[in-house]
Amino acid sequence: MQMKMSQVMLLNSLRGQIEGNQYSIKTSYKIAKLFDDIEKEVDFYTKKLKELITQYSQKDENGNPKFLEDGAQCLIQPEKMTECQEKLSELENIEVTLPDYKFDIEEFGELKLTTNEVRALIPLFGENK
Repeated sequence: MQMKMSQVMLLNSLRGQIEGNQYSIKTSYKIAKLFDDIEKEVDFYTKKLKELITQYSQKDENGNPKFLEDGAQCLIQPEKMTECQEKLSELENIEVTLPDYKFDIEEFGELKLTTNEVRALIPLFGENK
């Protein structure tokens, strides 16, 4: 199954919500295998994102990246903003190949998700394999 890295990251953001429910053993097994495979891609993404932060962020007096007070976003060097955005877009658009795990939508039972969250699952819906 082909997915963009951004789709993998969105799917990974639902991990706790999905894994926090009970399913049949078959469905639970497929979910566990799926997230094991996704974890490898998340590690790659995290490593590359850290490299971008190191390369493009503003630095404090000790040479460490500067972050906003909430710690969620780093401050990018203004003159490198466009280049950084391009590199981040390239990273998010990398095509990732995952094993073809397919789920029937009913396998997720009463899982409550927003429409945007369901979009992350769409590549997984199809015939059971």
